[in-house]
Amino acid sequence: MRPFALLAAAALVAACAAPQYTVMNAPASATTSSGGATSWPDVGAAESAAASTNDVAVIVAIEDYAFLPDVTGAVDNANAWESYLRKARGFKEVYVLTDKQAPIEEIKRFTETAVSQTADGAALWFVFIGHGAALKDGTDGALIGMDAQQTIESIGARSIPRKELVAMLEKGRQSQTVVVLDTCFSGRDSGGELLAEGTQPVIPVGVTADVAAGTVVLSAAGTDEVAGQLPGAERPAFSYLLLGALRGWADDGDGSVTADEAITWTRQQLRHAKGRQQTPGVDGDKAIALAPGATEPDPGVAALMKGGGTNAAAAASAPSDVAGGTVIDTNEGLVFTKPADWGVGPAGMGVILSLSNQYSGNQIFVQRAQLKQANAAAALGLPFGAEVKVVRKPVQTTHGSTEGQESEYKLEDADPEFESMPSQHHIKFGTYQNGAAWSFVLQINDPNSRDADYEAFKQFLEQVRFQ
Repeated sequence: MRPFALLAAAALVAACAAPQYTVMNAPASATTSSGGATSWPDVGAAESAAASTNDVAVIVAIEDYAFLPDVTGAVDNANAWESYLRKARGFKEVYVLTDKQAPIEEIKRFTETAVSQTADGAALWFVFIGHGAALKDGTDGALIGMDAQQTIESIGARSIPRKELVAMLEKGRQSQTVVVLDTCFSGRDSGGELLAEGTQPVIPVGVTADVAAGTVVLSAAGTDEVAGQLPGAERPAFSYLLLGALRGWADDGDGSVTADEAITWTRQQLRHAKGRQQTPGVDGDKAIALAPGATEPDPGVAALMKGGGTNAAAAASAPSDVAGGTVIDTNEGLVFTKPADWGVGPAGMGVILSLSNQYSGNQIFVQRAQLKQANAAAALGLPFGAEVKVVRKPVQTTHGSTEGQESEYKLEDADPEFESMPSQHHIKFGTYQNGAAWSFVLQINDPNSRDADYEAFKQFLEQVRFQ
């Protein structure tokens, strides 16, 4: 039987066998509600940084506009950003303007103050959470001050164009300029209603152009899109998710989050938002390291986005003997930490462990073969046959403290007896530990969840222990 057929058969047998796993500990409760369902974590919680920096930031959050619709949760997000920048990052100075403190004159004044305090080699950050609109001629987007009235003329007079803001920021001595804009330039509020007649762009507004080296602008949505709220929470989604990305949720495993990693991860999460299209954008230096030393794992944001802000389904549908714990002993020589959103099921046909993603349907299978090390290579090699296309040749990989060989292959033509089986990708990691050849396989049934589930697969491999 071919390896992929073995996995398919194992999945069928698994439904009939009884689980033999032992839960070793209960999960941390930091992100759980009183009902036991995972909910949106506190992104502002942070321990004080070991050392201070010369970095400076301006945070503007306008929740209570004088004449325009409110931006609910903007101040909560601003407080979380301030806590993160002050405590976790050790910024020298963080200026925070909220509501009545944020007419356009004050925004400009504190921006100029922050620019005057910049230092060589340091960073200057500007975070805006509020309303935006296109300029009347459609050539640029503008950030709207708190006292703008509900007319196109007032909005134009009481706003600062995006390019003007970036030019002001780039006058400083800093080597890195980071601009976060949790707003949209479609001229609509989070519910899709026009801020004022005529605020829709006359021509599509593109992302900021011609930024200087060392500058990156991260924007919440496309020009014809709305910057919306988190599902199940009254918080602007983009600035919340981006802050989570910087805490480590977007890290690809190297302990540092770049602008490209942060915006890519945030886009992926917002695709799960029901009832709206919101596509964050980035302009400038995508390779800038926004958050060195970011180590916090993703708490299961995709499930929260899909579940309307709670993830009760994952805990409720997991087998009763694993729903209450995270570290599990298979009683067959492998101890592992269950990834968020992955349920543990029984296994058979040589598979000692099977995991299934509660949302994507992707699966992880673990096999063990008692072999001498000299004979392990055959057990850990690629599958063979005309149906299999090698996507990536085997490469030496280290996950955590475990060394092995990783490969990727695609099932192109199903075996006749599996004609209904869709084309699938598999990522395989093989290692020899404690007298056994171990094979870990990620079976990708949903290509849209490939990247997120591959990250979960890597984290799973980094945390397994062999006994």
